[in-house]
Amino acid sequence: MKFRQFALVAILAVVSGPSAGAQSGGKPKNNFLAKDGKLTAAFSLKDTQGGFAGFTGKLYVVKPDGSWTITRVFNQKKFKPHASGKLSAKQLRTLAAALAANRVDKLPATSGSRAQANPLVITVIFGRQQSVCALPAGLDDPGKLPKGPRGDVGRRVLALRKAVKGLLPDERKKNL
Repeated sequence: MKFRQFALVAILAVVSGPSAGAQSGGKPKNNFLAKDGKLTAAFSLKDTQGGFAGFTGKLYVVKPDGSWTITRVFNQKKFKPHASGKLSAKQLRTLAAALAANRVDKLPATSGSRAQANPLVITVIFGRQQSVCALPAGLDDPGKLPKGPRGDVGRRVLALRKAVKGLLPDERKKNL
């Protein structure tokens, strides 16, 4: 009787395929892209640099359907979007893959210190989860971050920033 139960469990395991937490190839399941090809939640990345006048930068927002905007920000003030568009299905998959690869759902609420001269502050929001990462001024090279866990969050956030900037063309449009 035990052999039959074991055989049945083994057959079910083979038929059902990889576990629910993984896809083929041992890659983690992408919880950021729904079956309909849309993001499972809205995503935004606020990329600001501190300076004598406060924090200035840009806010990149991507809605689940792929529509996006880029807005200039100055301190807490947001201006009208100066660029907008819609990501293709392939671009949405690329963004979702970047979110999964950089484990955006596992980012801490805060990391780094704003108590430094002109910090680079990047805020990542996916759905209801928000993470604020403060990095040294002008840091663009993730290789300059400390090895190990201390620099891991910064590397992941910089990778997300690079992915977003690569997907969303930042061209000023006169009609907005």
